[in-house]
Amino acid sequence: MPYLKYRSALICGLSVIVLTLGTSAVPSLAQSTPESARVLGSDVLAESTQDAEAAPTFGVSIVDATDDFRTAAVDLLGDRFVEFWLTPTQDHFVVGVLDLQASEVAYLESTLRKVAAAEVVDREVSRQELDTLAADVLETVEQEAEITSFGVFYDKGIIEVKVKPSDFQAAKASANSLETAANVIVGNAARAATLQLNTTVATEPRVAVVAQTEQPEVQESHYSAPFKGGKRLLKHVSGNWVENCTAGFLLQGGTDPQNAYGLTAGHCGPNGQQMAIGNNSGTTSLILGGLVNNTIWQKTTSVHADAAVFPVPNGNSLTPSIYVNSNLSRTVVAKAEAAAPYTRVCISGSKTTNEMCGNITRTNWDTTFAAAANGDQMSHVVHHTYHVVWDNGNTTQGGDSGAPVYAVNPDGTAIAVGIHTGSAPATASDPAYSVFSSMWWSLDLTGTKIRTADRVPVGNVEGVNGTSGKVVVSGWIIDPDLVRTAASVHVYLGGPAGIGDGYSVTADGFRSDVASAYPNTGSNHGFAASLTTSRRGAVPVYIYGMNLGEGEPGNPLMYSGTVYVS
Repeated sequence: MPYLKYRSALICGLSVIVLTLGTSAVPSLAQSTPESARVLGSDVLAESTQDAEAAPTFGVSIVDATDDFRTAAVDLLGDRFVEFWLTPTQDHFVVGVLDLQASEVAYLESTLRKVAAAEVVDREVSRQELDTLAADVLETVEQEAEITSFGVFYDKGIIEVKVKPSDFQAAKASANSLETAANVIVGNAARAATLQLNTTVATEPRVAVVAQTEQPEVQESHYSAPFKGGKRLLKHVSGNWVENCTAGFLLQGGTDPQNAYGLTAGHCGPNGQQMAIGNNSGTTSLILGGLVNNTIWQKTTSVHADAAVFPVPNGNSLTPSIYVNSNLSRTVVAKAEAAAPYTRVCISGSKTTNEMCGNITRTNWDTTFAAAANGDQMSHVVHHTYHVVWDNGNTTQGGDSGAPVYAVNPDGTAIAVGIHTGSAPATASDPAYSVFSSMWWSLDLTGTKIRTADRVPVGNVEGVNGTSGKVVVSGWIIDPDLVRTAASVHVYLGGPAGIGDGYSVTADGFRSDVASAYPNTGSNHGFAASLTTSRRGAVPVYIYGMNLGEGEPGNPLMYSGTVYVS
């Protein structure tokens, strides 16, 4: 996937949001302006002549701490500010600082924490250095080659240039001729470097030159089986299959793991609408079931999400995944309970056909669906929607509705955040943005659970000792699916779980040795607790690692033994 030049934006002020249906059954989002209501189609982008004053108003929750934080970081660091981002699990900001010295870490972090939770990390390539190099690369390479994609990734100090295969050698020669100091990497080495940006930090500027089509020959596409998030959905209408929306995440129905379902946007059709995966010409590769539990077309409740589900044949045998391109699929390992402003998220839609990433700028606001052409079966307020601004002014397209929205872990796996609902073009005052429905709300209202390729927590119990009326335990634990979230252990005294006396111990203590052994997971995964007990003498102790996800591994037994309590 191309890594695009980073751009951040936070839209402030109250907005009046309304989803409007014209002659199509697919809704549009509209934001009021003094002159007119701007229509953001999830499938159509247009200008509306609707009277803005007639539109209903709903509260929009806007959290502007991120704007203040960026200002504080730039003011504090000046030219040494490289970039900042929110961790995938949304617990704190990370700030890249040029040539960070150990002696200044405490001061910088304490200053930034007056605005928001933060940590600082060292970066050896400055924004100015990358901007200067990017201008030179673009000017030099485009004289000799046709550039198909160009992007700057400030955090990792890499400029990526993708060119037509026939121009690859010329582009490589042009990049190597640059007088600006840079390490030019090409071909598979470049692709490996850029695909591992989350774990690779440059110590000098790098220019990656890649042929656009340089990737293994893989037959899978947005139109082919098996079921994955990001695949093209077709609907059956009057005997024909026509393109519709995008598949979201793989789910299980209720408490039965054998019932597999797919998730998509509720406005893609009413209950009973037959779905399939296939291409634009109507050729199907996988027949799916009909839509059920549609949370927006239902008139029997006052709470709604833009979500619906459909049966996926043999879905219980599939690894929950998101299709990005023929060279990359992301395994879904967890879901986010909520999302905060400036969370970094990505989307893989069947119409955009490439992964786009950006930052959440608004959370938990209400959107109204109005259905003038379809009766009022969709005239409802949809709660808990989010607003995201994509990098480089990109926006989603018609047919991306229902597409998975997710955060990317350092190891390339995905955390489910929501599904795409609609998008808006840029105006003179606002950048282009998209709206998505939150994951937890969509699951709650459809009565489903997300399927994840959940992994067992890893850790070590380092000490278990009995003292006077107490048992003292210590160690560390990490859930590999949610590495920035503190996991916990459950300790049972007197017997295993369900028999002994239970205690919950959170693993949020500082452990630099664990951080060194498990890079990109943070340093707060240690636990230590002194547990008061009425038991005396030989006391059996059982310690379980608590899995943060919803998958099958469960909570592994980390320790069993006996201590003496006086």
